[in-house]
Amino acid sequence: MSAPSKLGRSRLPNRRDNVSETIEIDERTPRLSVTFGKAADDHVAEIFVDGHKVGSQAEALLDDACILVSILLQHGYTARDLEACLSRESIISKLLSTAADLERRAGNGAPSREARPDASGAATGETTQ
Repeated sequence: MSAPSKLGRSRLPNRRDNVSETIEIDERTPRLSVTFGKAADDHVAEIFVDGHKVGSQAEALLDDACILVSILLQHGYTARDLEACLSRESIISKLLSTAADLERRAGNGAPSREARPDASGAATGETTQ
């Protein structure tokens, strides 16, 4: 995975589409209710998770991981790229896999940051998929 050429964070609209799904990781992990927030170009730009016991260490770790992943997604990394970097057995890897599947179903997957329009609407580079 290579870093996006522009490290600016994409501003998300105040009101944006989202998709909610229930994900089962394995028989030991409770089902998770996951919401994927989408940017204007339909790529997944944020992830919210609910399902662990409120106030538990697992909930705090999952919330923090989702914040970090969301920041990376808003800086131009794709769910597919991040998924490839993580352990195949982790909860976050499963969330990213689901996000990448959502993007594939919506089109051909999200382009990298270089191909997304900047604030002026001009493309910032070539598409790399």
